[in-house]
Amino acid sequence: MDFLRIAGNEDILNDWVAYLINCNLIASQTGEDGRVVYTKTHLGDRMHEVLRAHLLLGPLLSDLSRNRRRPK
Repeated sequence: MDFLRIAGNEDILNDWVAYLINCNLIASQTGEDGRVVYTKTHLGDRMHEVLRAHLLLGPLLSDLSRNRRRPK
């Protein structure tokens, strides 16, 4: 339910789910009771690890986005 609250409505949530499936970050599986269950793929798990390391990722991206480094 939290995802629906964050997305705002069901259409936006379904668009996000379709996007994540298309990017191979999550996979959908139908359980025995007929419910659809979404799981992270290997790529999704690796992406999650990178995003969790945001303290390292932020400075790295800012260093890469600057002008070329000058030789000392």
